Amino acid sequence: MKENLIVFLDIDGVLNTHEILEDSMCGQIHRDKMLRLNRILKVTGAKVVLSSAWRYIIHRGDATLEGMDWLLRSHGMMANRLIGVTPPDTMVRGIYDGIPDHWPLENERGDQIARWIIGEGWKHYGENGRHVVIDDLDLGISEAGHPFVKTDGGIGLTDDDASRAIEFLWKGDQSGSRIVEAIREGRITV
Repeated sequence: MKENLIVFLDIDGVLNTHEILEDSMCGQIHRDKMLRLNRILKVTGAKVVLSSAWRYIIHRGDATLEGMDWLLRSHGMMANRLIGVTPPDTMVRGIYDGIPDHWPLENERGDQIARWIIGEGWKHYGENGRHVVIDDLDLGISEAGHPFVKTDGGIGLTDDDASRAIEFLWKGDQSGSRIVEAIREGRITV
């Protein structure tokens, strides 16, 4: 029985340290952190789903999934590993008169990951799927019960973080992922 392994990946605070380059007005992916991600992908054979705000490059139509894959490959990510992005944030009306007047719902990332798994991702995940979330912020990830490697956003992905992610994918306890457990028990059908 083949296991389908997936890394739900944040970028800022994982593949960089949140610094913004003044001239380009965006963060830069660090090679040493990309090499650590590639170690996870090589050792486990895992695929990648973007849960990062970078997924909005696709949601806005600025790039396709293939274009984002190319962008990540140009920064050193292994080819043909990006298979999807999590759903967009739920926008809610703010409680003040400022701009913007709508903000993303807080702590929704864990639910977005679960929705991806039971929705479009089921063909990749299936009955034998295993996953890990790598992020520097716990945006509902622990609450949703996902296996979670929390990086230090000022440091990014370390060797120890990569080893923990590999451990989760190989033999970590996946029973805490309530949505996957519910699917396996037949309480949720896909």
